Amino acid sequence: MDKVDEINLQINRLSEASYEAEDIQHQLKRTEEALKIHFRRRTQFFYMLQDYWRTGDMAHRVADRKYQLQQEEHQIMDALTEKQIAVCRQIKEFETLEDELYRARKQAWEEVE
Repeated sequence: MDKVDEINLQINRLSEASYEAEDIQHQLKRTEEALKIHFRRRTQFFYMLQDYWRTGDMAHRVADRKYQLQQEEHQIMDALTEKQIAVCRQIKEFETLEDELYRARKQAWEEVE
């Protein structure tokens, strides 16, 4: 029973880590949705500014700033996507390890009987 208890303890720890990773995954998804809303509103704002200042120095400043913000937006979304991929990989690793632990526990139970 000692081996089974040890495996059960490992399964419990792994389950907790898996739940935490899934929670992080949900937080990243909510962050992505919030950022998309923010970026959409900001884009609309800059379109409004471009309509207001069609020519002159301010038109160039608005266009430059809009371009800079778009570059930052792409960097932020790329970083967020990388984090989401990393968390997804981690969750899959946890699932694989959990399956292995369940098999080991089953084998340990069979050895005890």
